[in-house]
Amino acid sequence: AQNPILVDFTTGTRYVAKGDTADLHNNCTLATNPCATVQHAINQASPADSVHVSVGTYNDVFTATISSEVVTQTLLVNKPITVVGGFNSADLFTQFQPITNVVRFAGQGDRVVYVTEGVTATLEGLFISDGFDPIAGGGIYNQGADLTLKGVILERNLATFGGGIYHEDGTLFVNSSVFVENTNISGQNGNGGGIYINNGNVVLENNSFIRNQSNYVSSLMLADVPPIEDAAGYGGAFYQAAGSMTLLNNIFSENGGVDNIDDGNAPTSAYYITPTATVITNGYNIYFANDANLPLQATDIVTDPLFVAPNDYHLQLGSPAVDAGTASVFVGLDVDGQPRQMGVGIDIGADELFQEPDFLFAPELLTATIDSGAVHTYTFTLTNTGDFIDSYTITRDSSTTGGTGWGYDFSPTAVNDLEVGQAVTVSFVITGGSPGYVDTTNLTAASVADPSRTKTVTATTRITQIAGVLFEPSRAGETIPNSPIVYTHTLTNTGNGPDSYELAVSSQTAAWDVAISPMSTAVLLPNESITVTVTITPPVDALAGVVHQAEITAVSVADAAVSDTVTDTTTILPVLGLLIDPAAASYTVADGQTAVYTHTLISQSNVTDTISISVATDLGPDWTVGPSTPTVELAPFGTAEISVSVDVPPGSTGLVHTMNVTATSTLSPSVQATAVNTTTVQTIRDVTLVPDNASSTTAGQTAVYQHTLTNSGNATDSFTLSATSSEGWSVTVDPLNSGSLAANQSIPVTVSVTVPAGAVVGTVDLTMITATSTNAVTVTASVTDTTTVISETVPTLGVVIAPDNHTETLAGQTIFYYHTVTNTGSLPATIDLDAVSSEGWFVTLNPTSVNLNSAETAEVEVSLVVPAAATVGTVDTMVVTATNTADASVFDMAVNTTTITDTAVAQLTLRPATNAQDGGQGQLLTYSHTLVNEGNQADSVTLAVVSDNGWTVTVNPTSVPLAAGQQTAVQVTVQIPADAVIGTLDRTTVTATSGNDDTQQATAVNTTTVVETPSGAIYLPAIFSIADSGNPTPTPTSTPTTVTPTPTATPVTHIPTCIQPAYGTVNGVDLVVESAQILTNNPSVGQLVDVAVTIRNQGDTAVAFGNNFYLDV
Repeated sequence: AQNPILVDFTTGTRYVAKGDTADLHNNCTLATNPCATVQHAINQASPADSVHVSVGTYNDVFTATISSEVVTQTLLVNKPITVVGGFNSADLFTQFQPITNVVRFAGQGDRVVYVTEGVTATLEGLFISDGFDPIAGGGIYNQGADLTLKGVILERNLATFGGGIYHEDGTLFVNSSVFVENTNISGQNGNGGGIYINNGNVVLENNSFIRNQSNYVSSLMLADVPPIEDAAGYGGAFYQAAGSMTLLNNIFSENGGVDNIDDGNAPTSAYYITPTATVITNGYNIYFANDANLPLQATDIVTDPLFVAPNDYHLQLGSPAVDAGTASVFVGLDVDGQPRQMGVGIDIGADELFQEPDFLFAPELLTATIDSGAVHTYTFTLTNTGDFIDSYTITRDSSTTGGTGWGYDFSPTAVNDLEVGQAVTVSFVITGGSPGYVDTTNLTAASVADPSRTKTVTATTRITQIAGVLFEPSRAGETIPNSPIVYTHTLTNTGNGPDSYELAVSSQTAAWDVAISPMSTAVLLPNESITVTVTITPPVDALAGVVHQAEITAVSVADAAVSDTVTDTTTILPVLGLLIDPAAASYTVADGQTAVYTHTLISQSNVTDTISISVATDLGPDWTVGPSTPTVELAPFGTAEISVSVDVPPGSTGLVHTMNVTATSTLSPSVQATAVNTTTVQTIRDVTLVPDNASSTTAGQTAVYQHTLTNSGNATDSFTLSATSSEGWSVTVDPLNSGSLAANQSIPVTVSVTVPAGAVVGTVDLTMITATSTNAVTVTASVTDTTTVISETVPTLGVVIAPDNHTETLAGQTIFYYHTVTNTGSLPATIDLDAVSSEGWFVTLNPTSVNLNSAETAEVEVSLVVPAAATVGTVDTMVVTATNTADASVFDMAVNTTTITDTAVAQLTLRPATNAQDGGQGQLLTYSHTLVNEGNQADSVTLAVVSDNGWTVTVNPTSVPLAAGQQTAVQVTVQIPADAVIGTLDRTTVTATSGNDDTQQATAVNTTTVVETPSGAIYLPAIFSIADSGNPTPTPTSTPTTVTPTPTATPVTHIPTCIQPAYGTVNGVDLVVESAQILTNNPSVGQLVDVAVTIRNQGDTAVAFGNNFYLDV
């Protein structure tokens, strides 16, 4: 069995737009990706889909075969579809505005639209323009479909029959559309300039036919007597041969037909319906300036429809078409896409005049204060400010704050047929309720034409009342600082109406915290009372005996002139309190010293008090204690600083002393504060060893240094001495133990450093001597003795710094200079460097000092910051001085001359310009260069590298900022491919480009030659002892084992052999390599491998780990 599968177009709205759009691979269903042509969208659409078209002119031409006839048109509608214009793709087709977003289908010599029979189609919001067909339907040809046109403008279309539309059969419904200047072809005996109806059911509602012409000639060649079928020149607006017609709410203006001068008959011009056709409904049409008029219906109007302009077919305000149509039609949108009914009726024609109801109801608010039971009338005015006669309903909504006796009446409750600009008076009568209450009444008017339009006016009525208040009693009380006291009062409404009250502190004698609860009362009825509490909190520093008064006033909300006041009087009681800070303290001191403790007395009293100070000791009378002042007067809440001391007697090391300090109030001795001070007598261990020494001597001599060792602790101690030579030379220290030393006792220490006989001139030894306490090994002191080996000849001192430099630069730049300093003396030297600008500009030197052996050199970098305000032509001379610290008279100078210019120069240099290396397959080679900014301004330099063989190459850095004259290192890597052919030559070029001027570049070329990679074998050179140095070094003889890949898992071991010649007795250390083995099986090219080497010492002297040996692989 077979299962059929139907593949059809998807359903949904299709979108079309001009511009950057395309049909290819596009089903048009996305508003964000519309198609380019409407025909493609129709072809893609499913039945009942809609096609939304964006603003623009569409004049594509498509050819199709319909019933064996080849037809050409802009648009072929051959399926049930709705095509809607008036959109804009810019807002994603969200707004339908057909007059603003004009979508025009233009014929350009061909028919515009062809609709095939049997379908149901709708065209809406479109312009059908400039279509042509020699026979029928220049604008639209309907082969027999049920066709609906809504808001379509057909203009300047031309055909023999039906210049605008040719309707063959089916149902034709045309609503809110405009037919303008559609014609029949001149001299072709045609009919129906706007529409030719061959048959079918036709409904024409709310359309405008303007200047359409049938048989567009000055006279007929033959006499045509209606209703002969081939008669010509009939129906400028439309011609109907058969079928039914509904004709309502249309405008026919200036439509024409040809006068049949040969037989004296005048063909109809507005339209022509043959006797074989049936008119179902006809009426409510306007006729103006047509070549000949038709028999009128009772509802028809013959007058100027008053269009806005000759080519603008919107209605003027005051047009006879406004509100003159019948409602027995399709009520939808007009030609502008606006709702069809705007006024009290439907307009005649395609346009619905924009009208809206509106009115004023004023004033918005009226207020009055009346007596209870009195009657008051409020007057409001309602005015029709809309575009047409309207009626209104008026409703009342009243609300009161309470009370009884209210009465309401208002008129009118409805206003009928109020002319535009006319007004009526609305009266509202109220009878006053109970005193003190308020009524709010809202009158709301609503338009009958548009009930959503409402206006509201308000009448607010207050009933007079007599306000009154009783606030009692006044209160008095006592409290202490920072302790709240609460007073209660009663507030009574003594008026004749409801009232509420606001309470506040009206005055007080000091800015204390006064809290009232409540601050605002609820509404109280006459004679109703509430309790009010007043909480007064004195400040924390309130003094004893202070009297505070607070006046609290209650004010009527109904009448602010009515109030009552109570007075609350508060007296402060005395309070005593005392603190001492800190309450505990401790010190550690040496014996014989005095420990002094400082405390702060803090008064918590609100009165002045005298405080006595006493101290007590827990040890004997040798410990002297006491306060600095025995009594202190403290102001209320004041503070005073006191000090107490303890004298520590000699010989009390290690003891702990406790002192109790007591502060007592004179006003109340029970009020006290105490502090405890604890003193610990410390044992101090310390030692000093001075000074550091330095001297020079020749090889084989002994340098002697003197030092002083002092026990700087506070107890007897002894110290051990040790020494360490950085060169491993022999050092003696005398003594090695100081013996017992009392506090501050000193002894001399002698250090002797022996220089070996073979010591190299210039060698510097640093010998550190350390003294360590025997009682506290962490207590140490050290000195350093520096010994320099000199030659027995007279040493020389010398220094050279070069070269001199000169450059031109811009103001505001930082420029770099480089020099080389050389120690030309025979001894190691410390060279100090200094640089001075003649203009006082900022100079940076790096380094500022160097240590150089004889003939050793060092590079010096110096930078100069040129001020932004430096003027062109200024010359700065910078002197860089190199001085031997051993003798200030030994120095040399280099001069850097900087001239300010206003000409910017970009220039770069890469050194060296060429490099070359050999490398094996898979090897990574590294080349080094120096990049120099030779320009006269700061530059941001980019670097790039390329291999002429396309090998993997890198450069680091890829970009770098350089000041004028500044230089930096550049590194290039070249990865030789593993399959590179032996002998291949690669040139890798690195290019530096100036950021200031990209035409300024510097290049360097690195040449790499691929050579054969050594095989996987290792060789053992012969290694000989010092005793054999008199004989020539033999060439190592080796037997390599070649690395051969093997598919088995058996390791391949490589054991090269080496012949060790004998040259005599082996003395001292003599190392020989017995075997070397590659541990990795079958290593590949470029792979790192581990090698195990066996070494034997065949000499007669032991060797420590770390001695050097060499392995050639």
